[in-house]
Amino acid sequence: MDYPLSIILPAKNEAGNLGPVLAQLAARFP
Repeated sequence: MDYPLSIILPAKNEAGNLGPVLAQLAARFP
C-alpha cells in the first residue's frame, strides 16, 4: 500500500483518530 504524502497528510487532518494508524504506516517506509 503506497500512499503519497499528499493523500496521507490531508487524511490525517480530516480523521485525527487515524493518526496512530498512519504513524505505524509511516514507520513501515524506509
